[in-house]
Amino acid sequence: MIKPDPDSCHLLLDSRLANEEVQKNPYTYNNIREVLSDGALNAATVEHPVTVYIAPGIYWLEDPQSEAVIVREDPKDLYPYGCKVNCANLKLVGLSENPEDVVIAANRGNDHGAKGNYTLFHFSGEQLEMENLTLGNYCCVDLDYALDPAQSVKKRTEAITQAQLADTNADKFHAKNCRFVSRLNLYPVCGAGRSLYEHCHFEQTDDALNGNAVYLDCEFDFYSGMPIYQASGTGAVFLNCTFHCKYPQDGETHAQYFTKVGGQIALIDSSFAGLPDTKVAVLWTKYPSVALKCYQANVTYPEGRFTPPEVADSHTVDIDEKMLAEAYYIRKDGETVYNVYNLLGGKDDWDPLGNGEVIRFAGKTDIPTQLLLESEAFELEAGGSSIDIKGKCLTFDGRERKCEIHFKIEGDSADSIEIQRVSEGSCLLQLKDSNIDHETEVVLTAQTKEGLQTGAYVRIHPRKVAAPRLTGNPVICLEGKMLRLSYDFTEAENDCSDIIWYRSRNIRGEDKIVTAISQPDQPEKVYALTGDDVGYYIFAQIRPRTNRSEYGEAVQCFYEKAISPEDVETDRIWTDFHNLPLYSHAGNEKGVWNFDAKRPADTCDFEKWDREKTQVSWHYGATGDGSKGEGLYQGMQGARIRYTPTTAPEMGTETKRNMEVLLEADPAKSAGQGFGSAGQYLDVCIKTDTDTLDGYGLRIIRTAAHSDAVSMYLIQYVRGQAQCISREVVTNCFVTGCRIWVRYENGILSAKAWTVTEPTVVQQERGYARGVELTAEVGRRENAENTGLLIWHTGSLGTENWRNTTMLHGVSILYF
Repeated sequence: MIKPDPDSCHLLLDSRLANEEVQKNPYTYNNIREVLSDGALNAATVEHPVTVYIAPGIYWLEDPQSEAVIVREDPKDLYPYGCKVNCANLKLVGLSENPEDVVIAANRGNDHGAKGNYTLFHFSGEQLEMENLTLGNYCCVDLDYALDPAQSVKKRTEAITQAQLADTNADKFHAKNCRFVSRLNLYPVCGAGRSLYEHCHFEQTDDALNGNAVYLDCEFDFYSGMPIYQASGTGAVFLNCTFHCKYPQDGETHAQYFTKVGGQIALIDSSFAGLPDTKVAVLWTKYPSVALKCYQANVTYPEGRFTPPEVADSHTVDIDEKMLAEAYYIRKDGETVYNVYNLLGGKDDWDPLGNGEVIRFAGKTDIPTQLLLESEAFELEAGGSSIDIKGKCLTFDGRERKCEIHFKIEGDSADSIEIQRVSEGSCLLQLKDSNIDHETEVVLTAQTKEGLQTGAYVRIHPRKVAAPRLTGNPVICLEGKMLRLSYDFTEAENDCSDIIWYRSRNIRGEDKIVTAISQPDQPEKVYALTGDDVGYYIFAQIRPRTNRSEYGEAVQCFYEKAISPEDVETDRIWTDFHNLPLYSHAGNEKGVWNFDAKRPADTCDFEKWDREKTQVSWHYGATGDGSKGEGLYQGMQGARIRYTPTTAPEMGTETKRNMEVLLEADPAKSAGQGFGSAGQYLDVCIKTDTDTLDGYGLRIIRTAAHSDAVSMYLIQYVRGQAQCISREVVTNCFVTGCRIWVRYENGILSAKAWTVTEPTVVQQERGYARGVELTAEVGRRENAENTGLLIWHTGSLGTENWRNTTMLHGVSILYF
């Protein structure tokens, strides 16, 4: 390519130039930071750009060999940026048609040369363009420079960590013939109001791509299953793109999702490819909402090895024969014109491809690409008022357009709902039958004649009836080592009563303590006795309710006598957490479970700490990914559980100096890393004073060295400070079905961890331990009197407040 003559609006960057040569021309540079400085770019206006022409070479933002740690320059910055660029209208143009010849690079990522998600650039301005260049973060991937192999650089770390490229607040961004290279959190200049990637190449793992952009003639190397965190707004459009699924040839079927947390995707004239023996199931997202509809036309998959979305789920709309297709392309006389002008033209007629006149002449502008309803769930009550449903159609750049929306109801109870049309974009829903006696759910679908679709749940509730009354006195009976509550009322088969169990020092229920609760609509009629109940009176409070009623008047029922040692299991305590009240008792009271959140002293160097996203430190319920079924999971970073048994003389607990714990855990993270970021850990501690935090335990921690394994080692807590007291083992066993066993016996601390989940091929190749066995001598005197359990989780919550959590399914404590 021909070098331009430099001037104030046309700058030249060439790393091969000597400083003397650069000094002769005020518009010539050999340092990327200098050419992107405010002084160099001050000639730009919104209407007239400054163009920086970049000669072949590698332009490092930071010394790739430096061990310095980059931090956020300003606490308000989203990330630690390598360079902030301020230019109203900027073009970066490589002087080679091969974008691999012109490389703008760094090699830093979270916990590897930076605190936080290192990002090469933040661009401020109105418009940004890039052409003929590579933007790469080589923290986790090698830089192989074919033009001069001597300049090649090996990756900083084998661990896959967050290593980002750039973001911007520009209104318009256009990349042409560019390469964007990293792995986790690629972040290829995200944030613009309108973004077009044309003839570009992307390499990434998860949470990587721009989720609100148009990709034209692009190629993608997918190294993991969720390349987009969220397709925000009107989503992401892929026109004539190719997706290379870089999965191992291991005979397994790999799930290739587009997004982690949903959002609209459009695939047009695109294809998938993989290694010969690779099997891939293509899906839009793992947990699609009822509203999600993704659009495709003329998408090809390798036959027999790839499962397309229309087979795997019901969220796909094929638009090949629909009018909606013209929002994305026009086919005429065997040629295809991609309608980027319709997608990105906006109010100012932005026309990056230069075919706007053709599109306008064809009348294919302002065509909506998204249909939305006001909510994804509506409520109807028998005998109640009708509900007004409104929809809207949006162009890709978010402008609302009038459209005629048709509504229909699907589901077993569809005939019970009447739809009354109000206007071209709304309707009224009314129940035909006011005598429905059970809750049910149907799906409301909305669509336009052009082909847009969406949906919502309509939950139907029966008419409320009077609260039930108990037909007799409730009774509590002792059955083995448990108490059973019995009561009767009409409609007992629909019993949704709320039962709370208490213990009290006297039969009057004074100074009561909540010891067990009910899950919603699941009356907790059985109470398992423990040594903590000895000497107390146990009673239950029942608030009767059916599935159709409000709660009735609360009734209390006492067991007839105080609990004796003979009534209970004195050596072992077990819970699956489902009936525990998830709060902390005053003064960290003994004999009850205390749930709270606190930041440990050794986390002060974490780059960030989640502030209280909720007021609840723990939740019981279902999440997903590697966490199976229902269980206890964290609601705040630093969530902890403390339990110390009652040490009444009649229990003999004070003479039982040995202790062991077995914990069943399912990390939501399924790749083996366990936590969202390096440094985050889970401590499982026994023989602990839960007030002073003195004791022993096992630490499970994600380190910067590994992105598919954790380290485990034994620790001793001294006044809240943890110290390593054993060797460290790198293991892949902290995944679904993990069992964690910690034991203290006569001065010897030991721990084991294992799982039935098989390791991946890569984990086997890296030689991670499949299980852990650790032992340390800790002595008999120190912490001899301690009997407490401490479980402390310092991990961030992650996406949707659960994807980085660890679900606990049960814990067993034995004193001996």
